[in-house]
Amino acid sequence: MLLFSMLSPFISSADITYPARLEMQEVEPGIFEVYFVLPVINGKVLKAYPVFPDFCQAISEPEISGNAFVKEMKWKLQCSTQRLYGENIGISGLLGSQINIIVEISTLEGRNYKATLSPSSAYFNIPQPPSLFSLASDGFISGVQMTVASLVFVLLFLVLFITKRKRLFVFILPVGIGLAAGYLLTQSELLRTPGWLFETAALMVSFLLITDYLAFSNRLYRNKRVFVAMIICSALFGADQADALTVTGYTSFELVSQLLFVLTGAISGLVLLFLLFSQGLTLISLFSDTSEAFIRRTLTFLGILTTGVLVYHLSLFWKTPSLFSPVPEFMWTAAAIIIIASSMTGTHEKNNYESFITLSFVTGFILGISGWSVPYLPEFTLAAGGILLILILTNSSKAMLLNTILISFFGLGSGMFLINHATEQLSFPVARSVEISFIIILIISLSVPLLKALLPEEKTKGFRIFSKVIVMIFVGGLLLTVLGMTGSVIPVSLSFPVIDLPLVSLACLLAAVYWWPRSNRIRRDLGVKRSKPTASMSLIVAAVCFLPLTTGIKNPWFDSGNMDHEQLRQVMQQVLSDTYSAFNIKDEERLFEALSSRVDEQLLDNIYLDSRRRLTMGLREGAEVRVENVNIERLGETLDDSPESAFSYPAAWTVTARVKHLKHIHYRKNRYTGTIELKSIDNTWKISKIILNSEDREVIPASTL
Repeated sequence: MLLFSMLSPFISSADITYPARLEMQEVEPGIFEVYFVLPVINGKVLKAYPVFPDFCQAISEPEISGNAFVKEMKWKLQCSTQRLYGENIGISGLLGSQINIIVEISTLEGRNYKATLSPSSAYFNIPQPPSLFSLASDGFISGVQMTVASLVFVLLFLVLFITKRKRLFVFILPVGIGLAAGYLLTQSELLRTPGWLFETAALMVSFLLITDYLAFSNRLYRNKRVFVAMIICSALFGADQADALTVTGYTSFELVSQLLFVLTGAISGLVLLFLLFSQGLTLISLFSDTSEAFIRRTLTFLGILTTGVLVYHLSLFWKTPSLFSPVPEFMWTAAAIIIIASSMTGTHEKNNYESFITLSFVTGFILGISGWSVPYLPEFTLAAGGILLILILTNSSKAMLLNTILISFFGLGSGMFLINHATEQLSFPVARSVEISFIIILIISLSVPLLKALLPEEKTKGFRIFSKVIVMIFVGGLLLTVLGMTGSVIPVSLSFPVIDLPLVSLACLLAAVYWWPRSNRIRRDLGVKRSKPTASMSLIVAAVCFLPLTTGIKNPWFDSGNMDHEQLRQVMQQVLSDTYSAFNIKDEERLFEALSSRVDEQLLDNIYLDSRRRLTMGLREGAEVRVENVNIERLGETLDDSPESAFSYPAAWTVTARVKHLKHIHYRKNRYTGTIELKSIDNTWKISKIILNSEDREVIPASTL
């Protein structure tokens, strides 16, 4: 678990593909609308055209349109839908090129076919609709093979059979629920898992079940907790198998029927394994005097085998860390806080922290999907987690109501942060979020009881010191996480007319000093011990977490005529960053308001139109552009012909933007050289003139940043 949680997240990268596709959509019985798109590469269009069966006839002239990047053609085609099945549709003229063309065909029956054609495979054969018998036979056989042929799944089921054999039929239900959930979530693109995730999760669960049986007499992981773990593992297994079961061209009824037959086959495979293991155990008991000793020896062997295979799987991340899920550092911090808080609030105390955290996490996740957002959400969430750890550190964890409120708020913020982060930063945003949720819930569900079991019944002085050290380490890591998110402690620059000060943090710090418990003479004479500084320490944590909450005040040291070259560079860097970052705002009124704070009014319209055109040039429809970084590479000396009260500088700067498509993310660097004129207007630095001399665009993979 420690090795698993220490791995650093990396974002995967993908190559750019040219937008070439052929779409056929049936709008009336036998009438298809055809949409054919070809890329324009170096000013030339590939001489390719679609090929249809002989009985298909065009009933309208093609409408040709396009731009400097694509050529588009639209027309109507008359084809008999029933006669299309078994026929070939393809593209002629792909030989000698490196273009792949996506083909999509939709019928009124609800069948959707999708294929990718290449120069070596330029035709797609439309399959015949399946019969109910073929759906039943193929689905049942696939379900049986799916459960019986997966060695890791058989290993997990064997461990579950040995450790929970009296109630094994109860766990067939969560397996069926998980398989159906994983399959449906993957089909609707709400879950997207890498191939290693199920095997790693199943091996971890197997290892912990074996450890629980051998070391803790099978008392850590009760049926309820194993039920949740099996649902998650089965959902990941179903998602892993969904791509192999997916067949193009099925209607909704056929897909549901296929799923039911596959589940029937999978459960039949589980029953077959159960009977096989039962008969095997009965047979072995005939030749063994002590079946319990044999079971423990068998579990020891399986534990060694599981550990070796698990280490083998985890070693893959050291060589290829980019395979690891792109989990933000915030979520690992959140998981660590929840585990520490739940496990150290009392070894034998019954609390519902996990129920509260799960419910609030799911609620926050749903609110995030619904579009809810809260300003400074990570800071407020981490402040709640930090205060909770301070209460644990000072042995004030008996305040159950306050702890419940804090951990519920923490789960709510974590769920909202996860979906908001995924929507902004990742392709397949909801799919990646669900995957990350599964990982975190599984880690928390399995870690908390193990940690509670390792804690001693009687908390000795040495243990109390050790637990406080552990909590303090996590508090320190929490504060470092906050500082890493904010970028700096106090973002102050004396080169600007307005200074941003964290007044909320300063107020919390002053309140912490004011309420810090003090020892006076009367207390010493009466022998009263000084109370613990719980409130003051909580205020200090809140002060660090609230650093991004700043308020602008007038800078009394600002002098536009007395700045050195480094101060001018900082001013230019900030002004350009604010100008380009304004284009990340989706609301047009707020965008113009942000631009007007850094751009002269006379230049505002030109900057808006020109910069937006340059940032989105050459992108496909639906792509999202977000400015990530602006860097001044070179800033020359002030030009002699600068107008009065203005300063003109030759400069070179780079704008790095993230381009997000539906299924991949890449980055673009736009390098500019030119002359920028700055002017102090109403005590604010603004761009009053900009002349571009050159522009260079470079596409880079996400993994290099």
